[in-house]
Amino acid sequence: FKKVWVYIVCMDNKILKVTWKDFDELMEELARCIKSSPIKPKYIYGISRGGLVPAVVLSHKLKGIPITFNPSEDFVLFIDDISDEGKSLTYYTSLSKCFATATLFIKKDTEFVPDFYIEEVDGDTWVLFPWEKEDEPRERTSKLDEFEDIKNRI
Repeated sequence: FKKVWVYIVCMDNKILKVTWKDFDELMEELARCIKSSPIKPKYIYGISRGGLVPAVVLSHKLKGIPITFNPSEDFVLFIDDISDEGKSLTYYTSLSKCFATATLFIKKDTEFVPDFYIEEVDGDTWVLFPWEKEDEPRERTSKLDEFEDIKNRI
């Protein structure tokens, strides 16, 4: 799978804008990789927020692998949009004894390299997915930090 990406530079941010067509091509390739591997997960778990859309699409493309809302199910495929620092994937995989991991992108300096990923980008690249707003803050906060903040408010 080789794609030429167009980067936008905006106010010290290097942005890779993923279109819905790009997303579908990435998901096709990810599904192909998973189907051709010896790894056969029983469930798919989409890590909130970025992994939710990929989880639904992957469930359809892998025909028959259901989505679960229980990360401790037996042999879960954890999916996220990107492994930025790797904190979310590290946390969720700690909840399961038998799992595999997948993302569409990884950053070169991530601490967690998933079992399956399609593209690698520089650490200073902001990957903008089609379900995200272009005017969202470009802060590099982890989803795990957001999760901990919500948990502490409850």
